[in-house]
Amino acid sequence: MRADYNSIGSIDDAYKTISIPMLAPVFDASNLEKKQLDVLLGVNYVFFKGVLKGMRLEVEAGLPVYENVKGIQMKTHF
Repeated sequence: MRADYNSIGSIDDAYKTISIPMLAPVFDASNLEKKQLDVLLGVNYVFFKGVLKGMRLEVEAGLPVYENVKGIQMKTHF
């Protein structure tokens, strides 16, 4: 089990406005901020015999438990 936290800030300085935000608000650089916390659970299996000897099979799945977006963005559904 593990937790994964991502924090993405807005674009600063010369690239603050990618396009004219009034015409296309989705391209407004100040709308890019996002914070998200995911909780993931995984299992792995090591093969000791046969053709796959020495290989490892890993599976991991997770769900977002916290999300905060700014502006016009798609949210992760949970």
